[in-house]
Amino acid sequence: MSRGCSKQNIPACSRSLGSNVFQQHVGFMSNTGFKFSETDNLSRIDCQAKCLNDCSCVAYASKNDDGTGCEIWSTGVSFTESSTRNDRPENVKRDIFILKPRENKWWTWLIALLGGLMIVPPVCAICYTIWKNRKRGVRMTNQRVLLNEIGGDATASTKNDTLIGHKRDGHDNRLDVFSFESIAAATNCFSVGNKLGAGGFGPVYKGKLVDGQEIAVKRLSSRSGQGLVEFKNEAILIAKLQHTNLVRLLGFCIQVEEKMLIYEYMPNKSLDFFIFDSKMKYMLNWAKRFDIIEGIAQGLIYLHKYSRLKVIHRDLKASNILLDNEMNPKISDFGMARIFGLDELEANTKRIVGTFGYMAPEYAFHGICFKRPLNLIGYAWQLWNEGRGIAVIDPMLDGSCNQNEALRCIHVGLLCVQDHAIDRPTMADVVSMLSNETVELPAPKQPAFFVYADGEGAARGETKWSKCSINHVSVSEMEAR
Repeated sequence: MSRGCSKQNIPACSRSLGSNVFQQHVGFMSNTGFKFSETDNLSRIDCQAKCLNDCSCVAYASKNDDGTGCEIWSTGVSFTESSTRNDRPENVKRDIFILKPRENKWWTWLIALLGGLMIVPPVCAICYTIWKNRKRGVRMTNQRVLLNEIGGDATASTKNDTLIGHKRDGHDNRLDVFSFESIAAATNCFSVGNKLGAGGFGPVYKGKLVDGQEIAVKRLSSRSGQGLVEFKNEAILIAKLQHTNLVRLLGFCIQVEEKMLIYEYMPNKSLDFFIFDSKMKYMLNWAKRFDIIEGIAQGLIYLHKYSRLKVIHRDLKASNILLDNEMNPKISDFGMARIFGLDELEANTKRIVGTFGYMAPEYAFHGICFKRPLNLIGYAWQLWNEGRGIAVIDPMLDGSCNQNEALRCIHVGLLCVQDHAIDRPTMADVVSMLSNETVELPAPKQPAFFVYADGEGAARGETKWSKCSINHVSVSEMEAR
């Protein structure tokens, strides 16, 4: 009789179900296996454990149909699904569980990893290509929509998605569709050194196309109050307008979030750069200033009367007058412009846009467009009314100024800012008044600058207008036209 604990001998093979697997088959074993006593009352799970603890066991099965009892087979036997030993009653098909060592599949994980590394890059490349093509499809759809709205007067030309810039004569009003990549290359990726300035639309950059042609790129800012409506408005208008005193639009670029207009480059910037600078204004003598005044008037009469469309600019100011290399003026920025019917003399608009101090009073207060005022000459009326109109002339022009010509310009300017639209000359009249000294000019009345729409006097008018921009800030309420 043994006392205390006894050491249990574990098979040297150290089998476990974790490293082995039993596969179930229905059939016969070639020989009879070892059958445990019925009194052991073993279940199938017990039989499986018996097999695992026997290093020579290759299979097991329950002895009885109810799943009790146990029979195990050792090495040297084989399994078959059918048997010819039908003379023995025990030869009935049974569920036999055959032991198969679990394969070490580390190499399968390695293959899967290597396969993944080989598959992922092509899949990513395919997804990127699909995404890029979809983006390009959106861009090309927007371009087609814009081209359709422009009409038959503009066509797009691209080469491998990158436009090759080319020179054009003054009679070619075709708009080119530029790719974002070509504009980024032309502007040195929109570098600060290429930035010319910024306006309500967004920043403007200088660029150079592959053929050496210089361009100005107006890029719509994400923070801009203006949007696709103004973008399309400017593109559509300028595509249909051709005049020596209007800036020339070369093309545009639409790429998902990016919207850009591409213009001919004006090396001398804008008029405000000269007249509002204490040093630069000396570069403009009276003769050149008078030429600029006449050029602006010629551009406006073309817009109002002789162009294919009747256009009211609605934001004409010094910063929107560009100057070419010979200081010739060119009217720009048609994002706020309004198209009239050819038989319309006035029209209502639901939104008021432009710059206070540069718009007619009935338009500023009621949204009614009459004849567009040419300019606003702040305190000129007071000096004129006192017989001191010559004091309006810039002292730096002494010696070069034709005083009669200058006074005539002041007179015409006062007529253009009269309170009532009926008292203002048309642009055709303005051009005639400026070019013909024999034309007798009517006496100007008190200008609208000092008079409010409700008829109250100068004090209230001056107070309210003094809070408004006189040049640089465009006041816009964004709605669809």
